[in-house]
Amino acid sequence: MLEKRNGLLFHPLLEGRSTMNINPDSVANIPSYTPSDGLIATQHLASLFAAIKGADVRTAVEILNQYEPDLSSIDDEGQTPIHLAISLRRHEIAAQMLAKLPAGHQALNARNREGYTPLMLAVERGNISLSKSLIENGSTVHVGDDVNCSESRLKDKSHTIAAAQLLLETAGDMSAAFTLAIQRDIRSLDFRFRDARQQLREACEQGDIDSAKTFIAAGMDPSYTLMRVVSTMWNQVGVASAMAVRTLIAAGADPTEALKQALAERIINKDAVQKLLMLGASGEQALIHHAKNANVDAVRFLLGNAPNNALDKTRVLVELAESGYQHAVELLLAEGLDFAAALAHVLEAGNKRAVKVLVDADADSSEKLTALALGGHEYPAGVIERLAVLISAGVDPSRTLYEIAKDAKDPTAIKVLIAAGAKVPAALHHASSAERSTIEQTLQNAARDVAEVRAAMQQTGDDDITLLANILYARDDIADPARTDTRAQLMVLADAYEASANQKCADLLRAVVLGDWAAIKELFEGEIEDGKEDAAARVMLDLSRGGNVPLGRVLAAAGASPLVVLAFASRYEWQRQRDAGTELLSFMLDVGYEPYEMVAELLEVGQEELAKAFIEKKDIDVFDMLDVAAQRNDVSALKQFIPRLIKGTHALERAITEGNTNLARTLVAAGVEFNQRSERALSHAVEQGNTELLKVGIAAGIDVGPEASIALVRATGQGNIELVNALRDLGAVAPKTDLHNDLYYAVNDGDIDLAKGLIAFGADVSQALVAAFTDHERDSAQTLLNLGGDISRVREYVRNNPDDESTRSLLRDAEG
Repeated sequence: MLEKRNGLLFHPLLEGRSTMNINPDSVANIPSYTPSDGLIATQHLASLFAAIKGADVRTAVEILNQYEPDLSSIDDEGQTPIHLAISLRRHEIAAQMLAKLPAGHQALNARNREGYTPLMLAVERGNISLSKSLIENGSTVHVGDDVNCSESRLKDKSHTIAAAQLLLETAGDMSAAFTLAIQRDIRSLDFRFRDARQQLREACEQGDIDSAKTFIAAGMDPSYTLMRVVSTMWNQVGVASAMAVRTLIAAGADPTEALKQALAERIINKDAVQKLLMLGASGEQALIHHAKNANVDAVRFLLGNAPNNALDKTRVLVELAESGYQHAVELLLAEGLDFAAALAHVLEAGNKRAVKVLVDADADSSEKLTALALGGHEYPAGVIERLAVLISAGVDPSRTLYEIAKDAKDPTAIKVLIAAGAKVPAALHHASSAERSTIEQTLQNAARDVAEVRAAMQQTGDDDITLLANILYARDDIADPARTDTRAQLMVLADAYEASANQKCADLLRAVVLGDWAAIKELFEGEIEDGKEDAAARVMLDLSRGGNVPLGRVLAAAGASPLVVLAFASRYEWQRQRDAGTELLSFMLDVGYEPYEMVAELLEVGQEELAKAFIEKKDIDVFDMLDVAAQRNDVSALKQFIPRLIKGTHALERAITEGNTNLARTLVAAGVEFNQRSERALSHAVEQGNTELLKVGIAAGIDVGPEASIALVRATGQGNIELVNALRDLGAVAPKTDLHNDLYYAVNDGDIDLAKGLIAFGADVSQALVAAFTDHERDSAQTLLNLGGDISRVREYVRNNPDDESTRSLLRDAEG
């Protein structure tokens, strides 16, 4: 305690000594004191130094509050009061002094004789809280001024500086600093704060969550500690480590962050990765993180050791592409991830930025673009749409256009590329002087044809790129020298139409052969105004007989009806010429008519067998047609399809399994009833949290109690309050019997969410733990220990069953 003697403040520890080695000449000017008060100020500083040495917190605080001593003053050892407090681990006093200093105060970066700043000392002592406070107030490190350091001290100092610089780089964020340390293989941070990490681990092993939270609040990273615990668990069942895992997660450790850090470690094991995934870590986010940071070893390890169902690799590629991380996409493509699936996803979504990133990241993108351009004859609409998205996204098609034009591979492909946005001048840049003239002529002719078709479409107010592609393919197909006979035959047919006074058919067929869209549209619209579609339907029938798909696509785009072709297909069926009938139907499918409409029409006129033959020949999925009917709310069509083409219960089961709530609801409305298999499918869907399907089951009058109960438990384990409330609103209640058995089976199946939910509803973890030990299920036992199982129950079992040596041995491993 401080005492007053002759009006001066005095500390008992100064008995027989004057100013505790304070040299008044070395004390800096103290603004809060007048020169006449210099001796008093020196006395106060001496008392503060003495209080620090004596660990007298109360006295130190009194001096700080009452006299505001200059904390940048130094003693004969070259130490400020802050240096001394940190060196002697007087952390509370140091914290009180820091609270008195404004940011940027000179004491924060004062150096002792060894060149240590207060931050360097705090890091060397492994004090996270002080280190963070010093960084927040502007303290930094000093490199150099090592004249008073021994060789071993210099080595310690270099480790300290490396650790402190990591903390400075992350603004005192210990989690981020540990992650950087792992990435850069800097061991000094972990070394400097190993005592704090060990204290956190020990607190967690004892289940002391309050102490754990104190360490975490001071800045210790719980996720890093979780990674360390799991990485050292291997395959052994360990009571202490299990308690540590449980307490760390309860205190805020993030398994995903732990997985990221684990993968960054040079020494890591498959079991640790799988345990963290089991604890809820997101493998996708860990993969994205390490791909962004170009950590090839971590990426390979995760791809090689994560269970197949733990990673949605396409989603990872898409997310990285959407975020613009081309280098990360390149890394993952090099490791074998599916480029095509990711590209299809972003093309369908129309995400131009992601398209550009994916294509630029793929070494074979030019070849893929060429293959796409040359593959348009079967599906011209899809090709031109994809090309347009790719080009508008910034993918350069100039070399592709040049290569196709140079080799004269496909005249239509050249036109489609130009129609999709490829520029002729850019393609010519790739041509040599010797070939430039020929290629330029080819490209200019193609560009002129595209412009001509576009102009004809503009006359009718059409600008659809799909229509443009269909017309280009039709014109080039009929102009092909190999089609000379076909073209002649169609003109003869047009003359025959004219000779029989069927002028509209003649004019329409000639317009289709010439690819004259303006004329086609005018003739067709005139026919509609007359209230007839005979000409278009008749021309379509004759095109189908000749298999002229490109011309048929143009006529279909104008709006020609398929009914005449369907009628002739039915006539062939009556004449027992089914192959001829299905050929006509196949033609209509190829030119763009939907299977749903064609099959519905056939069933309407009683041609069930022909419809089945057509479905088989073209490998049509009846379920897809049901889905179209449901989207259109066409219950009458559904009733035609069921049961003539598919069993309603089978369709309902598949709709539920695929999560197609709308189709399931429409099928029930059409009279389809649940059976045992569809109820089981509903059970699984509800377990996954699909409350909309649960409503379908309730509306159908089935007992969904067990399914809703399981879903409620799982949602509780996931912490999905929204789903929990929705299930309760639908009448779901918690299960009441055999919860510990359900818990054991859930853990064996790796269903941790269900396990956590069962515990929340009262499952006896310790009873399940005994079952795991007696069944010698080592992994399940470890998981149940993590979830809170009491090892004393296993000890009790072993005492009561002395002959069960296997369980006794497993218990010894756990306790060891």
